[in-house]
Amino acid sequence: MFKAVKRWFLTIFGDIKIYKWPFFMIYCPDTFKVKGKDTRAALEMLKPGDIVLRKYVHYLDGYFIPGKYSHSSVYVGDGKIVHAVADGVEYIDVIDFLRCDGFCILRQDDEELAKKAVEFVKEQEAKKAKYDFNFTPGNDAYYCHELSATAYASMNIEMKSSRILRTVQSRAKVLGRVFLRRRQIPCSPREMINIFCAKM
Repeated sequence: MFKAVKRWFLTIFGDIKIYKWPFFMIYCPDTFKVKGKDTRAALEMLKPGDIVLRKYVHYLDGYFIPGKYSHSSVYVGDGKIVHAVADGVEYIDVIDFLRCDGFCILRQDDEELAKKAVEFVKEQEAKKAKYDFNFTPGNDAYYCHELSATAYASMNIEMKSSRILRTVQSRAKVLGRVFLRRRQIPCSPREMINIFCAKM
């Protein structure tokens, strides 16, 4: 019972947008800051294996998920992305995924690593891997950043703890910000290159 309630709550929680002034809330809003030109630019640049991070502005879960980007995924080609959501690991059309308030495309320069990442996330989707509502690494369930990081396990993407609402210390987990690197050119095969960011 508790797991079902937790799942329901976290699913609803991620779809609530809050405005501070004047205060009001919207459930499942359909307006986003990313526009057609940004989506077209992304479609021209995306390659299989790219990690795509996205963010939303004023969403309730954004106050609890540290960093700029609250969701990550792996582009697998043919206009499809694999990501982990409340329903589990699943495909989503890239255009639907980019309906957000900002996104960033990151690329691993090693094509073999990118190929393995694509194979890994496709395998998890085929197995119908569950969403990790406990945010505990090392099981057969994944939250979004964990799925993307595990796809690139050889890069040893670090886990970090953070403060929730600047007060409560969370346990260590993969956060969206660990994917980001300031450099625009690769310095080693263990780094992601920042290809494109829709700055909102």
